Amino acid sequence: MKTCLICKEFKEFSQFPVRYDTKKGQGVVPYCKFCFKEYRRKIRFKHLYGLSWKQLELLEKESENKCSICGSLGGNTTFTRLVLDHNHKTNKVRKFLCQSCNKGLGNFKDNIEIMKNAIKYLEENA
Repeated sequence: MKTCLICKEFKEFSQFPVRYDTKKGQGVVPYCKFCFKEYRRKIRFKHLYGLSWKQLELLEKESENKCSICGSLGGNTTFTRLVLDHNHKTNKVRKFLCQSCNKGLGNFKDNIEIMKNAIKYLEENA
């Protein structure tokens, strides 16, 4: 049994990722698998977008775990987790979206005129 340094819960060793260190040998990461995954996610956002943990947590809180476009709830699986949308030209972070809405924006190349044309098309051909 081991205590996770992040969530402070006492868990079985199987709940901790294994670390292989050439100097220390095999060991266990001090964070449980769930916290370690979240930790790595936050480090990735820091690296990609320059977001601090507090900024990321504020964006997550503001989203209320809902897509900012369609309002669908985010989940814990790869397919239902909300993704952080950003402007591909400026790399500026926008908001959390579901994967479908994020891909939709990408398919329209973030181009407002193309999206307006798509709305007009749908209205005319409903």
